[in-house]
Amino acid sequence: MCIRDRIKKALVKAEQQQSQQAQRQMQLDEITKQVMQSTQMLQIAQAREKLTQAEENRATAALDRAKAAAEIQDIGAQRALDLINLMFEAQQRIEDRNLQREQAMQAGGAQ
Repeated sequence: MCIRDRIKKALVKAEQQQSQQAQRQMQLDEITKQVMQSTQMLQIAQAREKLTQAEENRATAALDRAKAAAEIQDIGAQRALDLINLMFEAQQRIEDRNLQREQAMQAGGAQ
């Protein structure tokens, strides 16, 4: 086999390898794009879930306050103070639970 044939063969092989590398790079780019889109969709879903939970908590708190207000009208002053304290404690527990959920979500997202 002459040098010219060897060079041609080497060039053909190099072009094939370069073409294969380009195909692998395109596949990698596509996979990277899909991962980024999936990550964005997950972040949006998590934000929506967090918003829904916050709205639910506000609605629950408003309902609890309305129930408490109705009960306060029917009970004595000391009982009213006890109930108000109970409401504040319940609200604090809700806020603590929400904070724990938020921290858990952030810890899960950081991994």
